[in-house]
Amino acid sequence: MTGHAELTECEVLEHLRAAIKESGNAKVWAGRAGVSPQYVSDVVRGRRALGESVLDAIGFRKRVTYERTPPHQTLMLTDEPRTRQ
Repeated sequence: MTGHAELTECEVLEHLRAAIKESGNAKVWAGRAGVSPQYVSDVVRGRRALGESVLDAIGFRKRVTYERTPPHQTLMLTDEPRTRQ
């Protein structure tokens, strides 16, 4: 952990929307960010994922994390076939 706040995708999209509003509109923001207005529209509407170019333009990066679920039977790979119960 680097000490930075972890945000949800929805929270990052709010930052994108704020940046677009500050620029005046999505077309202007897209031009400044070097991406197509259609791509920005698709991202804002949830049709496409936040890509590196958009994230970089609003000062974010994507980091994937995994966490262990509560204890349960874990599939162990062995030489013996596993039988179903």
